[in-house]
Formats: sequence, C-alpha cells, structure tokens
Amino acid sequence: MDNFFEKYKKLREDQKIDLTDIENRTKINIKYLAALEVGNFDLIQEPYTRLFLRAYINEIGADPDEAISELTEYLLKKDSFESNETEKTEQEKNISDEKKKDFSIPFDNKNNKFQDTSFRLDKRKGNKQTSISPNLIKGILFIVSWVVIIIIIRNITLDNKNDDTNTQTNQIIENVTNITSFEQLQTDFLEISSQQTAIEQSLPLIVKIVSKKALGIVSVQDLLEVKSNPIAAGDQKTFSFDTKLDILLHHTEGVAVFINGEPIRDIKLQQTPVRLIFSVEPKSVTIKHYSKTD
Repeated sequence: MDNFFEKYKKLREDQKIDLTDIENRTKINIKYLAALEVGNFDLIQEPYTRLFLRAYINEIGADPDEAISELTEYLLKKDSFESNETEKTEQEKNISDEKKKDFSIPFDNKNNKFQDTSFRLDKRKGNKQTSISPNLIKGILFIVSWVVIIIIIRNITLDNKNDDTNTQTNQIIENVTNITSFEQLQTDFLEISSQQTAIEQSLPLIVKIVSKKALGIVSVQDLLEVKSNPIAAGDQKTFSFDTKLDILLHHTEGVAVFINGEPIRDIKLQQTPVRLIFSVEPKSVTIKHYSKTD
C-alpha cells in the first residue's frame, strides 16, 4: 500500500513548518498531527480523522480534497488487506485440520490391528467438491459496501463543494468591487519604494496570502497569462511557480504573505497597491509600494 501521508510530511519539512505552529493555529493536539504523518489513523476517532487531515493539509499549502480522497483509498485498501489476511489464516487452518483427518489411521480394537484407510482416502479424493469460503463472500460484500459508501460520500461532497463554491463566489463578487490591473498601476499610481530581499527557503517555493478583508489579486506565474484572483474576507490563496511569480495586491490592510511558511515582514499595511515579484534565479522577492497619483 502506498503511504500517501509520507509525501505531506516531506512537504511540511521542506517548507520548514513546525508541527507546534500548526497545533497553535488549528488547536489540534500535536500527537494527532504526528499520527497523521505516520499513518496511525487508529489513534484518532473516526469522525475527526478527515477534519484533522483537512486542517493539516490547508496549513502546509496542499490540496485538501486530494488528500481526503487518498485517505479514503488508503483506508479501503488497508481494510481489504486485513480481511484477506484473516481469510487466508482461516483457510490455512481448515486445510491443516482436513489433512489431520485424512492422515489419521484408526485402530481396530476388535482385531487388535490398524485399519487400512487407503480406499477411503481415494474415495474422498474422488468425491471432493470445490466450494467458496464464507469469509471470501464476506470480503467481497465488504468491498462492495465500501465502494457504494465512497460513491455516495463523493457525490454528497461534490454537491456541497459546488454549493460552497457558488456561495463563496457570490461573497467575493459582493465584497471585492475593485481590482487594480497592471495597466492601471502604470497610469493611476506612483511607485514610492522598492526593496529586494533574498529568499533563504529551499525549493520548491510556495507563496500563501491570507487576508482578513476582501482582496483583489492579479498574478502572473512563470510569464504565462495574467489572472485575476479575488478572495473573500478571511480566506487565503496559495501560489506555486518554477521561475517567477508576479503578484499585485489591491491593498495590504489585514493581509499577511508567507513564503514556505515564513512571513514576509517588509510589507507595509496600506490602502493602495503593493507589488510582489518572486524570482528563483536568484532566489529573491522584490516589494514595491505605490501611492495614488494626484
């Protein structure tokens, strides 16, 4: 079985995110977080396993839906494996008992000698019939039941996800009324400061933006197309890139920016735009603050 949880532990360690920090932010006991990273899911009560995993995955900047799907598949394979092992043990025991019966030699007390059972053994072999183990049937029914449950849960999750997405989109439309474009930045604003800082974190570089207020974001990843990324109040957005990432924030009030889990502290809180240019060669971030032109 593939231990999917090992890659998330490596991702956390690569980003130098401490489990204690995740515990402080999520209020989840660190022993449960450690159990998630080694696949000891039996330590956590079943109703909370997926909730704890989703919170943990959000903190390290990965896809929580993909992680939940991997967890479900892992648990299904684990249950099937344990069921097959139990069935195999019982089958071996039955075979052993059958062999003991076949090779036992009965003693004839009347004639004071052992009986010849060769004819009986040949007859038993000739009348042997193939039968399906009840444990095998139980295992098949168990797997089918799990598949049906997974399909039902997945459909419910997709429906809820679509509803949540629609609700969140409506909130963003209502709250984010203005997004500054790169063209507007050149014509309507004046650059008042520019600062370049070296990035010491190891690759890959993952940028996370958390905002307490509705925020309009425009981004360009690896010189591809320009994208608008509005986020609602209290939400967050994660970016990954190979060579370069250019981000334009409509404002920075109540906004925190992290690179591989470490906060960028040189960003001033202001109502006017701030531009962040991340580069891999060299590993650096350029922070540009703007003010409104008269």
